[in-house]
Amino acid sequence: MPKLKRKPTRKELLRRDVEVARGLEDRGMDWIKANQQTAVIAALIIVVVIGLFFGVRKWGAYKESQAMSLYGQAHAALDPSPQGLARGLDALKAVADKYPNAKAARYAQLERANLLYMLGRPAEAAKVYEDCATRFKGADDLDTLTKQGLAFSRLSAGDLAGAEKLFQELAGARLGAGTAQLNLGLIYERQGKRAEAVAAYKLAAKQAQGTEASLAKARLDTLGEGLAPGA
Repeated sequence: MPKLKRKPTRKELLRRDVEVARGLEDRGMDWIKANQQTAVIAALIIVVVIGLFFGVRKWGAYKESQAMSLYGQAHAALDPSPQGLARGLDALKAVADKYPNAKAARYAQLERANLLYMLGRPAEAAKVYEDCATRFKGADDLDTLTKQGLAFSRLSAGDLAGAEKLFQELAGARLGAGTAQLNLGLIYERQGKRAEAVAAYKLAAKQAQGTEASLAKARLDTLGEGLAPGA
């Protein structure tokens, strides 16, 4: 005859319920502790990222301020004497070398290129303009001024094809379209392209101002294509 299994007493059942409850409580505490640790780590990561973000921005602003200050000093060092111009060129180059990604570096390089061009050193100026055009590319008026400088440098160096390409691009720009058309007319004349020169001069006469407009009209008169009075 099989032995009957003894039914647990009420006291034993109560003890077992207490042990189960304690086990569940322990596991619950372990889960809470683990998730608290994860939450703390996540919070620390967020704090660090935010700190780095504002730290980088603050450092970037500081670098921009330092670069602009150095650019101001370089600009102040310029004077008309040969020694003063040489010092100024070196000082402007130092700004671009020390703070290559700062806005002040772009201003310094553009001013340095302009100085080299005015000093009759178009080949050197072209190299600096090219550096500006590639390193500081952006859709603004400084881009147009940089491209203008490069176009004039190439024209002065005898690179008609290079200058023509740049002036064609500048003819559609917001700034200096009339100047570009006038120089295209001069280039076409030197290349023997009379029809293209006349078309460019007519546009320059309408778009340019002052001396440039007068020069365009004078070239049209010389070519026998003078504009009607008031045109």
